[in-house]
Amino acid sequence: MSDIVKQTKTLREIQETITEIKNHLITHPKDYTKMFALAQYYYLLEEYRNCSEICHKLADLGAEQVDVYSTGVRADVQSGYFKEAIKIAEQGLKIFPDHLNLNLYYSHALTNVSRYKDAEDINEKIMSLGSVGVEYFISMSSFYLQNRDLKRAAEVTQKGLVKYPDNANLLNNMGNIFIRSDSLIEGTEYYLAALRSDPQNLSALINIGSSMERLRSAYVAEQFFDQALEMDPHNGVALCSKAGVMANHGKAQEAMPLFEEGLEFIRNSAVKNTMYTTHSSNYIFFQHYVPNRSIETLVNNIKNFNKESCVDIIEKPSLEFENEASKNKKLRVGLISKGFRVHPVGQMIYQALKHIDKSQFSLYCYTELPEDNKDYLTEMLYREMDKVIGVDNVLNHNVVERMREDEIDILIEMTGHSEGGRRLQMIAERAAPVQVKWVGGLFNTSGLKQMDWLITDHIETPEGVDKWYTEKLYRMPDDYIVYNPPTYAPDVKSLPASTNGYVTFGNLNNLAKTNSYSIELWSKVMHAVPGSKILFKGNRMHEEFAQDHIHTTFEKFGITRDRVIIEGAEMHQKFLDVYNRIDIALDPHPYTGGLTTCEALWMGVPVVTLPSETFAGRHAATHLTNAAMPEWIAQNEEDYIDIAVKWANDIDGLAKLRSGMREHVSKTPLVDGPRFAKNLEIALRHMWSEWCDAKEAANKPKKVSKPKPKKSKKRK
Repeated sequence: MSDIVKQTKTLREIQETITEIKNHLITHPKDYTKMFALAQYYYLLEEYRNCSEICHKLADLGAEQVDVYSTGVRADVQSGYFKEAIKIAEQGLKIFPDHLNLNLYYSHALTNVSRYKDAEDINEKIMSLGSVGVEYFISMSSFYLQNRDLKRAAEVTQKGLVKYPDNANLLNNMGNIFIRSDSLIEGTEYYLAALRSDPQNLSALINIGSSMERLRSAYVAEQFFDQALEMDPHNGVALCSKAGVMANHGKAQEAMPLFEEGLEFIRNSAVKNTMYTTHSSNYIFFQHYVPNRSIETLVNNIKNFNKESCVDIIEKPSLEFENEASKNKKLRVGLISKGFRVHPVGQMIYQALKHIDKSQFSLYCYTELPEDNKDYLTEMLYREMDKVIGVDNVLNHNVVERMREDEIDILIEMTGHSEGGRRLQMIAERAAPVQVKWVGGLFNTSGLKQMDWLITDHIETPEGVDKWYTEKLYRMPDDYIVYNPPTYAPDVKSLPASTNGYVTFGNLNNLAKTNSYSIELWSKVMHAVPGSKILFKGNRMHEEFAQDHIHTTFEKFGITRDRVIIEGAEMHQKFLDVYNRIDIALDPHPYTGGLTTCEALWMGVPVVTLPSETFAGRHAATHLTNAAMPEWIAQNEEDYIDIAVKWANDIDGLAKLRSGMREHVSKTPLVDGPRFAKNLEIALRHMWSEWCDAKEAANKPKKVSKPKPKKSKKRK
């Protein structure tokens, strides 16, 4: 990177400089020095395709500066364009055969196009150059980590640690490798070793905090983030990480200012941190847990996220795909997710995939689920697929290329913002002629124009809300999902209140939904039902950090600790059995219960819900409607309280409802797999037919109207 470029300090300065250079190049198109400076600025902004385009142009003109080639090959490799990387590397190596970085990235590119023997030869050449020091190992380790190649990252990092056992950066990277492999204890030990080697290492401090949060020690995590912020109050990653801990523990409202401050610091730094996209996605996600945020604000923030994270994406237009445009052909449907297991995704799609007509639809599963995380439902789901392709730790562009090679007709995206939003760039690049959003990280519009459709229903998206969605809305006639009750679900037992002598309300939703607004609403219900208690159970609930938040907030609204029961997570079967201790479930607001609502109803527990404006805010409402129990849907706070109190005072009626609820639900669309599958077939065929019509219209030669001959004027 040139000294001039390195001197630039802020994002605004970079953007202003880019504008100045562009204007300069209009009048001086052959000022190649300025042109290359523009490429370097694009690299700083992670706009790798713009950077690459300039470097390739200069290389084709015979540039004699090694930085042109090394910058270009790095840009291509970072964005997954390995064939282009090989081309520019080979151009550069003809002039600079012993340049370390050119050889390094050339080797990376060769490996990623499966030219292993060539890559091995280059690696031997690199080692023979004799200039390999600690920076080489740090660079290689960081590169493989960024590109999610954990095996190669571990190999090169281990080699580096043999030579440099106390290097904090290598120790920190090894910690990252273990953490990404879900080996939390081992990863944390490496972070601690890095910190012992370099007590001022901010990355290690922040990483320890993050691993402590995943190890369910939120108080400890917060202390490490605070320590990092004492050393650097403007550290955006530390601020966002602390905000994430707060939001995960029911404090999304309180976390928003920290998120916004942290993102602003990262956004305005000269080099955007690679964690920016992840933290920005988390901010988008957690906003939906905050009451009274307008739908307009939420949607605008989603669109802004896409503008920033997809700025460098080159889309293949839908109508440029050469898939056979036959409306009645057997369709090849791709599904991508990490949730092919006992997870909201797996439990809400299994019945559909089991019953879909396999003579009309081929199912291609692109799974991000690591082998160690598979369970019984994974095996059941995989058996319904024609092909299962592992894409965990595979770069977006390479996943796109694989899907295009597989000639996927319709891609169903099921990750959204649940995995840090990293797969949304794949949708922006477009992997299939028709792209559809369904389940998995689905709480609002994706905000992407390349997401053609969103599978929804008339409750999730009532008439009149289409303007807030960039996708076309396909409203299913029933629910937008179909619930798959596990075979091991316990029997429904008698109403607890009949023997306890008091009503037990419950909320088994994820802790992040347990915000101050919901606790205040539940407190009003409990004040109106003297002696009642409320039961919470789930991940993170065993933590003192979580329990303090819940107890303190309830006490603020006049509910003493003896009326609030808080328990940690259990295995799924035992977790479901907890519903046998609950009389009425109280749904959170504004992010309502999806799978949790389905499970409650199957276990004989009715759910009181108050819908909000977003897709996530209407999950419980659609499930109750499709379970033929719409009377449990409140219109406002007062109605919510009235429904809960009315049923709490009718123990006999509640007991009767409970005793027949599973049989009742079993006959409704909520769990009717064949019915849902038939509706899904119609939906997918409709989406495909629209594309076929558009393709046919685009391929029709335009009629050229013949000019009419001019009438000659008669002489008078």
